[in-house]
Amino acid sequence: MAKGLDEQGSVVAPRLAFTTRDKQATAVIGLGSDAPAAELTVAWYRLTGIEGREHLFSHEIAVGPGALAYSQGIAEGGLAPGLYETVATLGERQVRTPWVVRRRGSAATASRAVEGVPAAALVSNRLAQTPEWDLPSPGENGVWDSEFGRDPRSGPRDGCEVEDIDAAWSPYLDVNVSASWFGPCSTRTLSASVSGPPVTIVSEDTPPDPHVTLMYGQAGLCELPGGSDLPGTVVRLEATGSATGRAEYRVEDHGETLLADVESIPAAGSKVAPGERIKLHALAMVMPPALGVKVLYVDDGNDLIESVGNLSGASTPVACDPRRNVAQLFSEYRDPPDPPPVIEICANAEGFDGTRSRGCIEFYTGEVWEGTASSAVTTPPPHGPCGNPARTEATVRLLVAEDGSVKGTYDVTGCGVSEPHAEWTGTVTDAGFLFPELVVFTDGNLIPKVSPTRAEATLEHNEATAKWVTTWELTCTSCEE
Repeated sequence: MAKGLDEQGSVVAPRLAFTTRDKQATAVIGLGSDAPAAELTVAWYRLTGIEGREHLFSHEIAVGPGALAYSQGIAEGGLAPGLYETVATLGERQVRTPWVVRRRGSAATASRAVEGVPAAALVSNRLAQTPEWDLPSPGENGVWDSEFGRDPRSGPRDGCEVEDIDAAWSPYLDVNVSASWFGPCSTRTLSASVSGPPVTIVSEDTPPDPHVTLMYGQAGLCELPGGSDLPGTVVRLEATGSATGRAEYRVEDHGETLLADVESIPAAGSKVAPGERIKLHALAMVMPPALGVKVLYVDDGNDLIESVGNLSGASTPVACDPRRNVAQLFSEYRDPPDPPPVIEICANAEGFDGTRSRGCIEFYTGEVWEGTASSAVTTPPPHGPCGNPARTEATVRLLVAEDGSVKGTYDVTGCGVSEPHAEWTGTVTDAGFLFPELVVFTDGNLIPKVSPTRAEATLEHNEATAKWVTTWELTCTSCEE
């Protein structure tokens, strides 16, 4: 999975996690030199629950040996948040890749860890779809064409020359190699090795054009002498024949693509009762080349639920063992007898390189209200740099316990904001939310309910130096419709 392919056939921004800001995702499929000329099927799914999935669309692509195929999913309104899987099938061979779309504004899915500092928590990845987001629909598909044709800078030359040798990574364990030859070249050979004698990738005795040729080949990293798919491995490339040339390619590190996520029955976002059992399936995955997944564990913010290593069972990276790049566990969680209004269960992964990733889901035992508080502050002249009125926008979240007590959080942005985060407590009744003191200046502290699932208010505060007007709009996100 990636943003796409560039003109040279290199994978652009490989990743296993997208956000609702992204309007497309591209599956890139590399085929070996022994692959048959056949039809490749690329199917896109949305995952539901632990084992369920909904088919979105498929592409049928004619491919051949060494092909680099692509299948694009597009979403004009931004990719809808949730878990997905893209499946590539060629004959009896199949590769399945899970990936995720995070809600816009959520924390990064992976970050280089600072010792002692946990990775940032993510908001729930519930499969909810809003009008501003779209499920992926079929976009472009095909096979990248490696034939560049005649170089416009070239012309007749007295002797054969190797102009350059380039290499790029191809999913999952291959390196693509190309070399430009100019002049009257009768023989051309491309070879590669990590250590030991080089292995021929492609050879040609009678080129179609004796003056300019691009040779293209593919080598499996683990099939080369001394081969390794660990990041930092140096591949030695040679062009020999009528002329010679040498280059080196250092295997890339995609450790930052580390992904951790968790699915459940009942589905994330459900309302659960004390003592209820929640079935869990957690997955950690990193896109190769990478050192691999070191550990995957699931917790509820206080207690560890379960922990596993990668599928290889090794405590250190093992070259050419793709099982080191995946870890998964199946477990069960029982809701505590006196649960909080929101239960958050998180899958946490750490790579051998120290990269960490965290994916969380939420369940409700009480009510959860979310919304905004928009403020306009008018002041007499002279006016400062924030304009008049100065405006701020805040996201608000209220957690309602069974006894009617409320915990609120308020995160605000805007010019002149000195305290971006605040928390306060209050109570709720059928009339609305009552707070002894709100986090913005007001002359009222009740946000009335206008329906069982919505609360709205416009509250003012006047003093000699400023007038505050704050509009509150809240919706119960956990209430049954």
